[in-house]
Amino acid sequence: MVEQIRQLVRDPSFLFGMAVRIILIVFLAPATQGEWFVPFIDNFINSPSIDPWNSHLDVNGNTLAFPYGPVMWLLLLPGTILGALGGAIFPGADLDLTTIGFSAGILLLDLLLLIALLEIVPGRRRLVIWLYWLSPIVLYVNYWHGQVDIVPVLLLTTSLVALRKQKYKLAGVILGAAFAAKLSMILALPFILIYLVRNNRLRRFSPVFVAAVIATSTLLQGPFLLSSAVRTMVLDTPEAQKIY
Repeated sequence: MVEQIRQLVRDPSFLFGMAVRIILIVFLAPATQGEWFVPFIDNFINSPSIDPWNSHLDVNGNTLAFPYGPVMWLLLLPGTILGALGGAIFPGADLDLTTIGFSAGILLLDLLLLIALLEIVPGRRRLVIWLYWLSPIVLYVNYWHGQVDIVPVLLLTTSLVALRKQKYKLAGVILGAAFAAKLSMILALPFILIYLVRNNRLRRFSPVFVAAVIATSTLLQGPFLLSSAVRTMVLDTPEAQKIY
């Protein structure tokens, strides 16, 4: 990973993509982040709770603000906290530092996804940079529209990296975390199972993989589903209903 980063920082195409991202983060404030995601996490920062979804609804927050599980929340929390601290230290700043911190967290996840893709297709750095890092669609979704789907996508891709390295239990754990981040990620499970079952050499690892997926997703998501607020904000969304 360290060597990949060294190669990336010497690549002009990568540096250009990074510069574009930083400019978008500083000068754009996507409505989805400003109206939904950031207020949800910011409410937790100001009033910590073991159930951020319930706390959000207690202050009459939008039920659509954060239709995701605990893993998504945990991975987006650090950047938002740093941004909020910056806002507290520099209260007169013209920029919304909390939102910038949130977007900086997205940038870190974006970089990790790039590295994961390079692990899947080694020796194709230039191709991956052009097709992913410089993709207008990626830039639009992450930094213009402000969506956070990069979190479960990163986890899914990392699970595939673990499968490639024949770490089947780890791959199952990571995919279970992806499912706990966003319910729709479970749709990837049948395709991975088909790959494992149809390969005679890998078939015997499929029970371990599935058990790891179920155990991890249950451990991470199960306790939160006892909350009526989580069920309202995560399970009662139009997207979740499509899965069922």
